[in-house]
Amino acid sequence: MKAKLILVNFIASWFGLAIDTEYSPLWASLMAVAWFLVSGTLFLRSARRGDFKEIEKRFNIGKL
Repeated sequence: MKAKLILVNFIASWFGLAIDTEYSPLWASLMAVAWFLVSGTLFLRSARRGDFKEIEKRFNIGKL
């Protein structure tokens, strides 16, 4: 469950980078970038710890 939440958070932060920076305030743009960086760091850390082994087995990612 933890791996799925981290994965969903990373995908949501990726979509969060698509905000319109021309019409949104500067703090919102910086917040989206900071969210992506923190989420990416959390994603990489959990991938090194092996939290995604269950998801890799389910979708046969290791065999690609």
